[in-house]
Amino acid sequence: MQQQREQKKQNPNNMSKFSNLINKTQEACDNLGINVTNIEVFRDSENGRYYLSGDYVLPSAFGGVVSRSKTTRVEELFRMNEQNAFEMFMMGFSENRVAYCNASDEEILEFGMRHPDTYPVA
Repeated sequence: MQQQREQKKQNPNNMSKFSNLINKTQEACDNLGINVTNIEVFRDSENGRYYLSGDYVLPSAFGGVVSRSKTTRVEELFRMNEQNAFEMFMMGFSENRVAYCNASDEEILEFGMRHPDTYPVA
């Protein structure tokens, strides 16, 4: 048992230690009403740092056409501070941005080419 713990500590790719952070982040996104998928913590092989990331769909309007693109939000776990990474990650989903992401194509076109964080909240 002690040997298994030591192996997990030595294995930088063991991400199970972040399951609480991942679950907490998913629950917070669900509660906000933003569809964030693929929430994970990964380790950058070049710099050795850990990051919290998740994908969501961000609409945009240009030339009278609405397109929806997959966008990835990423925050570093600076000094392995999970709470800070969580808060910084969630700051990217303001009430305005969530409303924008959930708006219909017609609403997006009416809003025009402005920043999602300025979308009016009903």
